[in-house]
Amino acid sequence: MNGRIMRQYRSTPEMKKRILEAAKKLFYDQGYTDTYLEQIAKDCGISKQLITYHFQTKSNLANEVLKDYLKELKNTIIEKIYFNLGEYNVRYSTAVDFQLMLRMYRDDAKAYRFYKERLNGNFDDIFSNPTLNLYKLHNRQYKLNINNDMDEITMITYAAFASNEALITAYFSGKINCTFEQFSDYTTALQFRLMRVDEKEIDKILTESKKIIDKLDYSFGPYFKIL
Repeated sequence: MNGRIMRQYRSTPEMKKRILEAAKKLFYDQGYTDTYLEQIAKDCGISKQLITYHFQTKSNLANEVLKDYLKELKNTIIEKIYFNLGEYNVRYSTAVDFQLMLRMYRDDAKAYRFYKERLNGNFDDIFSNPTLNLYKLHNRQYKLNINNDMDEITMITYAAFASNEALITAYFSGKINCTFEQFSDYTTALQFRLMRVDEKEIDKILTESKKIIDKLDYSFGPYFKIL
């Protein structure tokens, strides 16, 4: 790739977003496995090399797509909570986010297909973007009983990330014998157990988050959307 093209590419702030949007649609419609960088490049009207310049690998691009749509889900849910309840609680919102994500994977086969196939990508890339900021937010807000000297907050983040991946895959592949509600409750509660939240408080978080979900007017649309 010559220097002129590189300079032109760096000066195009919308290019990365265009790639993400094209990848999101193809990953959703075709699945991760059957989508190739050449197809994404063709839809964007660019070369494959320009995609690898920004994202290096397909698995890394898939992680960015995942992070992007989860961020969009979170923002939409926050707006819905404010609109319906007029207030915001970090713990309740986190539980609502997580439970609605699980419901999306249950109700939208294409969304879950992408999630599952992505796990077959590069293992190191899967763990490249844990949600560390979320757990830091909880630590600041609630003064968690954790050891900052040994960077326990990062360990909690990776433990939660890995357990989520394992539990979601196991449940939807039929390896866990329980109802969806039991699975959702356990998996959601685990996030707070890892943060050493009291069990009575966890029960309250689950109860209140379910009440919020019951009040929200939502549905799932194509391309990982909550409406």
